[in-house]
Amino acid sequence: DELVLLWQTLGDGGNSEKLVKRLQKFVHWTCENSPMLNASHSNARDLLEEKNLSFDRSCELMRAFLNMPVHGVFHELLVHPEKRKRDILKFLQPIVAQSRLQGLQSLNVKLVVFFDEVNTSSCPGFLKGLICDRILDGENVSENIFFIAAANPFTGFCKNSDVEQIDYVDVFGDGQSTLLHRHYYDVNEMLPSMQE
Repeated sequence: DELVLLWQTLGDGGNSEKLVKRLQKFVHWTCENSPMLNASHSNARDLLEEKNLSFDRSCELMRAFLNMPVHGVFHELLVHPEKRKRDILKFLQPIVAQSRLQGLQSLNVKLVVFFDEVNTSSCPGFLKGLICDRILDGENVSENIFFIAAANPFTGFCKNSDVEQIDYVDVFGDGQSTLLHRHYYDVNEMLPSMQE
């Protein structure tokens, strides 16, 4: 808000038409040359298209530009048995679209995708194809996507029934038991091709 206030003060000096055109030119150039800015979720694009932008509307442009969201470069997904291939694909869809942005590739920006607890997944073959073979639905994954996966140690199956307890508690006092805590994890042995 302080920058917008400063902008308003500058506009009161009588040179507002020139300032507005410079602001439009600067915001347009920045949006075109900064692929990390997510201008699609901002009304700045609409304001840039206005031919005779008033000074009051230029304050809106300034505010929209300063509040423009930035694309993230780190994406994390906790993989567990309930996460299916379709859930992972839905998670990856915006990341893959972002990786294809021309400016992102020319700047050599890497997008990092972190899969946590990957060996609790119900679709290890799909994850192996994605992480190791870099194939997503039959197509090569963009080189600017970098995958990291963390796995729990595989210790075999639990033989002690005391360890395999699940705590159900009436959390809301409505007589319904809710899963509150598991004392074990369903950890699968890593595929041999993923162990290296």
